[in-house]
Amino acid sequence: MVRASMEGVIYSIYHIGHALERLGNQHDVIYASDGFARSSLWLQMLADTFGKPVKIPNSHQSSAWGAAWLVLCSVENYHLKDIKHSVTMSHEIEPNSVNHDKYQHIFSIYKNLYDQLKTTFHQLP
Repeated sequence: MVRASMEGVIYSIYHIGHALERLGNQHDVIYASDGFARSSLWLQMLADTFGKPVKIPNSHQSSAWGAAWLVLCSVENYHLKDIKHSVTMSHEIEPNSVNHDKYQHIFSIYKNLYDQLKTTFHQLP
């Protein structure tokens, strides 16, 4: 039951990733930080679902650093794309292609169910 819940969260992230790609935001690597990055299971599931490597920073406080960087971009002459040079990576998780194929199949079912339930979501208060 716990794993199914974790996979549901990963599929939600993956679904958002698809929406971003439709908007022209392509990605070859995924970066994970904070508490999420402390779980090897979450990280492997993320890499396997996306079929892309996941990089983990040395500091698990990278999200806070990202927020601070956004402030620097707004008040100084910093550029968001340059943040990658200031956050050092600890290691990388490679996707398992067999698991990726399984997750792709299950995601198609997830997406189909999501699309079928969309009209039901509108009935919620």
